[in-house]
Amino acid sequence: MEIVDCCTDLSLITRNGIEGVIWRRSIPKFVYDSITSLSIIPMTEYRVESKPGDVGQHIIEFLEASGNKSSLALEWLAEDVNGLATEFASILSVENIRLRVEVVNDDACRKFHRDAVKARLICTYRGPGTEYKINDPNNGPEQTDTVPTGCPILLKGKSWPSHPSTGYPRQNDPWQLDRRATLLHRSPAIENKGTVRLIIVIDAAI
Repeated sequence: MEIVDCCTDLSLITRNGIEGVIWRRSIPKFVYDSITSLSIIPMTEYRVESKPGDVGQHIIEFLEASGNKSSLALEWLAEDVNGLATEFASILSVENIRLRVEVVNDDACRKFHRDAVKARLICTYRGPGTEYKINDPNNGPEQTDTVPTGCPILLKGKSWPSHPSTGYPRQNDPWQLDRRATLLHRSPAIENKGTVRLIIVIDAAI
């Protein structure tokens, strides 16, 4: 896992041996406070295929349909998602992306997994972020960490064309690299805690 301080450094995901990249940042307090107080209905989901620069407008339409008025915070959120989608599209060399907006208050996707996509960008704007760990069959269970709220994480999926280069040879067979350490992730446990998460997920449109 790589931790970076600049959006463009998410491109490190293309390097062999790097399974995930987190953009470490803090969103403005007025945006955080506004998102925390948004009127959103748990267990709702919104999906759309779009040009990267248009996804922000989809976000605004989704939130305004839930009864939220236009504000500087929503404009910031729209521009932020536009920027993430544009960077994602550039890194994967695609023209269109798929945007998914989720509002959840349960324990969806509680099992550690690797997505059946080439790569996926996830950003939690409200509530606890995605949990992740390194699955290393040679060294046993690893510590589980949490992506900070507001910090995007870009993950390689099962369809990434190259295999992870963080593998380790099997005992007595140094050329067999079939027991590799991989990055897995899951949703945090929030059911019955009164917590509501607002998450955006960006994939490549195929």
